[in-house]
Amino acid sequence: MFQIELPGIVGRRQLLLYAALPLAYIIIGRLGLLLAVPPGYATAVFVPAGIAVGAMFVAGASTLPGIFLGSLLLNVWIGYSIAGQFGFASLEAAAVIALASMLQAAIGGAVLRRTIGYPAALDNPRDLLLFLTLSPIFCLTSASLSVGGIWALGAVQSTDLTINSVTWWVGDTLGVLVTLPLLLVLVAEPRSLWRARVWSVAVPMLLCLGLFVAIFVVQTTPSAAYLARHRGWESWLVLVAGALGTGLIGSLLMLATGHGHRFEQLANRLRENEASLRDKGSRVAEHHLPDAIHASSLKSRSSLSLHQPCLCGDDWPST
Repeated sequence: MFQIELPGIVGRRQLLLYAALPLAYIIIGRLGLLLAVPPGYATAVFVPAGIAVGAMFVAGASTLPGIFLGSLLLNVWIGYSIAGQFGFASLEAAAVIALASMLQAAIGGAVLRRTIGYPAALDNPRDLLLFLTLSPIFCLTSASLSVGGIWALGAVQSTDLTINSVTWWVGDTLGVLVTLPLLLVLVAEPRSLWRARVWSVAVPMLLCLGLFVAIFVVQTTPSAAYLARHRGWESWLVLVAGALGTGLIGSLLMLATGHGHRFEQLANRLRENEASLRDKGSRVAEHHLPDAIHASSLKSRSSLSLHQPCLCGDDWPST
């Protein structure tokens, strides 16, 4: 009879890193790029940037090959959508973007690990402030290298450099601010804290972001004339404001739930200490109870012997 051997922890981890991570990068990235500005590589909120930095932050450098592969395949797909065919120029552009994305994930994850540390609860003002301020800085990596690279390859016109650079940087930054907390809810340690944040952090963030994405989609669907006038900065700013608000709301919720989690841990430790003291006291009492009973018995016998009359000499009864 054949026996099927289930993959162990190492096998599941490799499957996650080399299959699930690139697949999630491609699917979510393609959906996000439906909101892109011309030529189609930069979007207002690029969720895979947060997935990449979060994966590096949680699992380390072993995630970088999966990030590179996911970004490469995604941008090959985007290049084909723009040009209508596979070409060497689109492959070059995809490779440049993939390298820049991988480098940004490596820098971002390493910086967060060094400044915040991992496992990370993200439950205090210092760590959250570092997260909010460092993310826009390391997200300059892909924006500068990718846009510069595809401009050098001729995929972006000089007149579009500014809007693509700004949109790329903002999209990556907001992608990290929004997506990294959601990714940590799914896989990060300590699990007891992040699992408890599903309803208190993840769901409110998703609802808030979904609301602004819906507003963006509704604003950009009425007519071609409306798209020509408003698809640029007005609708883009609506989505950017929504994503930024989602990230800030998520940070406040993490701070609040972190304080609650610490109080709960403190209460649990106090209850454990109280139970331990009670248990220790009962064991001490059980240990000394026989000695106490014996001592009490001896004391009672001694007391009886002192009060008992002595029959000696003339006190003996006559026969």
